Amino acid sequence: MDEATKVQEAIAYIPAEDRDTWLNIGMALKAEFDDAGFPIWDNYSRGSDSYNVRDIQTVWRSFKGSGVTIATLYHHAKQNGYIPQAGGSLTDAEKVAHRAAQAAAKAERESRRRKEAAELATNREKAAALASRLWKIGTVANSNPYCKRKGVQPTDSMKQAHVDDVTKVIGYRPRSNDAELQGQLLIIPIMVKGKLTTVELIDADGRKSALLNGQKGGGYWATRSLPAGNGSGLTFVIGEGGATVLSGTAPKETHYGIAALSCGNLLSV
Repeated sequence: MDEATKVQEAIAYIPAEDRDTWLNIGMALKAEFDDAGFPIWDNYSRGSDSYNVRDIQTVWRSFKGSGVTIATLYHHAKQNGYIPQAGGSLTDAEKVAHRAAQAAAKAERESRRRKEAAELATNREKAAALASRLWKIGTVANSNPYCKRKGVQPTDSMKQAHVDDVTKVIGYRPRSNDAELQGQLLIIPIMVKGKLTTVELIDADGRKSALLNGQKGGGYWATRSLPAGNGSGLTFVIGEGGATVLSGTAPKETHYGIAALSCGNLLSV
């Protein structure tokens, strides 16, 4: 069995969800096979719900002299039930033990995935409930300091609330990196498949924060209610930020503005 075949057998045991493990596997493959290892890592990465082809291409190019070797990959595989075939063959007893270890490792991975998926669903439901409460306590965003700073006119599809009131609802002070948000916060509702999943909070200085565990991927904010139908004959202005699409739709009141709220979310939106 050549090294590439052994690696592909071993890598099947390693879950792709943990980012640190995922990075170690990528570094190990590049150290062993150079760019010939990328297809193996790409196929392995597709086992993760967060798979993004542009992300893995960028990260792969960043691997340079990490010091991680192929032994790291085998270490992770063994921890998840992989048993290497010494000399290319196993005794009958070893084959039975190997199959049992494979089954146990697979069951453990599936159990862990189910648990993580259930926790994620619960956390997302909680975030959606908090988003709904924030929307209810919010007031009309007229004279919002962030909108004034950007020179755009707020619409009925956004609200505002003071950071102290927001903190009371969500239970923590919203932050952007290491800085706390201040003053009146613009509340941007994020919709996924027609349902409110989270909000983006923006203070006067442009610091932004989304709710913990809220679903933002694939979500958008629209400048006004979107019409039914297939969009025939209508014009949609799709951009990254709310202020951007407000600026883009202001000259044409018949246009609909849709903000993806991050550049990585533009394609799905």
